[in-house]
Amino acid sequence: MHCHILAPVRYRVMKHVTDFQSLEPDRQTGARKVLAALDNGINTATGTVIAAVAQTDKGFYLGVTLWLSGTSMAHAEFAAITEAVSAGDREVHSLYLAMRRKDGADPGYVTPCGSCRQLIVDLATFTARPITLYSLNDALDGIQIIEHTELLPFAFGSQTLRRAGEAHRAASAHAHASVQ
Repeated sequence: MHCHILAPVRYRVMKHVTDFQSLEPDRQTGARKVLAALDNGINTATGTVIAAVAQTDKGFYLGVTLWLSGTSMAHAEFAAITEAVSAGDREVHSLYLAMRRKDGADPGYVTPCGSCRQLIVDLATFTARPITLYSLNDALDGIQIIEHTELLPFAFGSQTLRRAGEAHRAASAHAHASVQ
């Protein structure tokens, strides 16, 4: 068995920042909906809430942070995507994100956690439809646009499992042939 030491990989997420007025009307609607959804989030631990809106060709689906005990939490991105899929509307093409801090300070742009990034990449792969993320703040003075492919440069997925399975089968066949 050979071990390969990999050099550190540096990557840069390509971020595009635009203003609210330059968005298409349906994107402006998504941005307004995510800001309105912030009022519904609950976070008893820190008070910071995140809202997400998943957009498909059929409509908008809301999700918010739900953190009651400090030990379990529902993520806004997961909730919005689950809402869309539960309605039978799997082809999410846009995801809007916003955060509000309890102290009122500008939280800047919000990006999904690792688990939510994996979910977004998996859904885009499953539906073969790209997902664009729009991250904005309360003031709507800038919107960061990120493509789902930029979230996880070395995403884990079904192809990774297939390659691992093929390598395992090849190694097992080689070991079995060596014994005989």
